[in-house]
Amino acid sequence: LFERHKLLFSFILCVKILQGENMIDALQYRFLLSGISPHRVDAPLPDSTWLKENVWSDLCDMAGLEQLRKFPECVTTYLDIWQGIFDSSDPHTAIFPPPFNNVSPLERLCILRCLRRDKMDLAIQDFITQFLGDRFIQPPPFDLKACYNDSVTTTPLIFIL
Repeated sequence: LFERHKLLFSFILCVKILQGENMIDALQYRFLLSGISPHRVDAPLPDSTWLKENVWSDLCDMAGLEQLRKFPECVTTYLDIWQGIFDSSDPHTAIFPPPFNNVSPLERLCILRCLRRDKMDLAIQDFITQFLGDRFIQPPPFDLKACYNDSVTTTPLIFIL
C-alpha cells in the first residue's frame, strides 16, 4: 500500500466492520460509491446563482433513497443555508438544516458527495474517526531499530509506505 491508498483501505475496513454489525444501509452505500439510487425524484432546479444543474441532478438522484427523499425540498426551503454550506471551506463539519440536522454518518457522506466532492477525503476521515478512532487515519510512529530487533531470518519485514 502507498500513502494515497491508506485512507481508502481504512474506509473499506471501517465499512466492512459496520456491515458486519448491520450498521450500513446497502442502498446508501451503493449510492455513495456509484451515484445510483433505486428511484429519482424530479424537482425543478431552484433559482440560484450557486446551484448548478449537475449538482441538482445528483441531489435528485440521491433523493431516490427513502431516508433522503425530501432533500430537494429542504434545499429549496433553506437555499441560503445550503449555499453557506456549499461555499464553506469545511462543509463536512457543517450542521445541516432540519430535517437533515441529525442524519447518519453515511447519509452525511452521501449529501457531501453531491454537494462538495472535493471535501470527501475530509468527510471520510471524520467517518473513520467516529467509528474506529484516530489511529486508523494517523500514521504510526516508525522505529526501524525496533522493527529490525523484532525480525528473524524466517520472518520478513513488510513496509506499507
